Amino acid sequence: MRLVDRSSPGASDRADAEESHPKAAAAVGRILVVDDEPLVRKTLVRRLVKLGHDAVGAEDGADAMAMLSQGATYDLVVTDMLMHPVGGRALAEWIAEHRPDLASRLVFMTGAADREDVRRFLESRYWLRKPVQAKQIQGIWDLVTG
Repeated sequence: MRLVDRSSPGASDRADAEESHPKAAAAVGRILVVDDEPLVRKTLVRRLVKLGHDAVGAEDGADAMAMLSQGATYDLVVTDMLMHPVGGRALAEWIAEHRPDLASRLVFMTGAADREDVRRFLESRYWLRKPVQAKQIQGIWDLVTG
């Protein structure tokens, strides 16, 4: 189980999460966190690791697509809706076409739920209002994988 944020050089060389968080439980699942805000992404990854997950960060939809294209496997993808250059909606469309196994395991985060276009898109999907807490993602994890 490793704490990895692909947006920073040498990220894969970071200490094992078990060393950083000795009381962390055995990994429950592998989660990809996609957010163009480094602080948000890194904080969620760290907190999910503390909950026992193997969490990895991607800095936007394009980075996530590259990771998923290379065959990376995840049990859950948690993505911000509004990112540049590739946002959550485009990532969802790409996943539906190229990785349909993950289409029902996609969770959106947004601070723009008051926008009509975002609200319509999220109607029948799992989503969380920002700021997101790792325990909220755990709740969706339990729902999706239960």
